[in-house]
Amino acid sequence: DVIVTKFLEDTVVDDEMEIANTKHNFFSHHVWNEAMLRVIDKKIRQEEDEIESIKKLVNSLL
Repeated sequence: DVIVTKFLEDTVVDDEMEIANTKHNFFSHHVWNEAMLRVIDKKIRQEEDEIESIKKLVNSLL
């Protein structure tokens, strides 16, 4: 859910969604193309980086 939320918050995605008109049409026609898969991968990496930062912070506090 977090990845999808972050994905939908991205301005590049916003522009594409305006073209597609609806989230349903957007996902059915655009999400699985190569450019959108790169955006999803980027969002996943950002979440992983954030998790790692939190882990390091917690470990430093222990």
